[in-house]
Amino acid sequence: MGRVNKLAFFYIIMAMIVIFSIEIGGRFLYLIKRGRFSHLLAYDAVIGTRRFLPFEPPRANKTAYVKKGDYLVKNGYYTYDPEVSIVVRASRQDEDLPLKRDVPINNLGFRGQYVDISKDDKIRVWCLGGSTTFGYYVKRPYPEALNGFLNANGIRYEVINGGISAFNAQHIYNMLRDKEFVNRVKPDILVVNTYWNTIEQYENNFLIETVDNEFTRNILRSSCLAFFTYRGFLLLKYGEILGPMQAFSVYIDKICRWGVGKKLKIILVNEPMRLDYDAWRAAPEHPKNHAHSSLILKHFEKRYKNKIFFAKLPFFDTIDFSDKKTVNKYFIDRGHRTQAGYLMEAKEIARIIQNL
Repeated sequence: MGRVNKLAFFYIIMAMIVIFSIEIGGRFLYLIKRGRFSHLLAYDAVIGTRRFLPFEPPRANKTAYVKKGDYLVKNGYYTYDPEVSIVVRASRQDEDLPLKRDVPINNLGFRGQYVDISKDDKIRVWCLGGSTTFGYYVKRPYPEALNGFLNANGIRYEVINGGISAFNAQHIYNMLRDKEFVNRVKPDILVVNTYWNTIEQYENNFLIETVDNEFTRNILRSSCLAFFTYRGFLLLKYGEILGPMQAFSVYIDKICRWGVGKKLKIILVNEPMRLDYDAWRAAPEHPKNHAHSSLILKHFEKRYKNKIFFAKLPFFDTIDFSDKKTVNKYFIDRGHRTQAGYLMEAKEIARIIQNL
């Protein structure tokens, strides 16, 4: 073996030792921190966390969905089962609402009445989000109120409430990847409200799901070093450090690119939160995260100019909004709004849509 070959062999061995040391060192850190010799949680431990649903490449002879309670679990997302009517449990009686009541589920698996798949000449607005879009605890969720505001001067719009309990940006993106389902909805405008459920996904398992390629995902799952490298790449691309904010940025970017590719208009809504004086003291990270996510959404509004629009809801501003009387008027709990809160949200979104 020549001198050059020996040096090359030596450097290769040293590189392998460094890579192996980083891999083992990273795993030991997770072992100390979480008691598990891996950067991932066991699948059984994470599957119930905010309905974590990995996306799998479509395969022949694979069932399109699985019935699970009131839901149809599909590929990386879920909808309500059109054959059932789900029950909403209110935390309190508010505005003459009973503690339990049936909510109609339409043919698409969403809250609302039957949707004509053929579609006419109306502009179809598809509101996507979690329980706050669905409209927990209220008779009239914001998409229904939005439909009223938009059609006040004549019927031109049709608003579909695509809100589903615990839905996050991963579910929304995977739903948009389902061509057959999207072709049934036929949207012209998307209203995306997914902040809170998405940033609650702190596990590395969720961040890996931001990668579309299955082979790459498997590498990230198997190697702690590869995962750290991916985190570094996201840091350079989006400037985000926290894993939840990285996942939020990646998925919003994917949703934006999908919408722009389909020549749709997209309105990004930051998840409103209850923030009174007590909440500011008890959870200082809440206004910080909310303000941070607002900057992320504004960034995409600038990146996709005249295609993506950021809906700033003034009375939910975490810097200026701290009046307890106003808080109690618009919120039932930390995030779910009263009927008055949803009406305010619908009015602001209607203003943006009418100016598109």
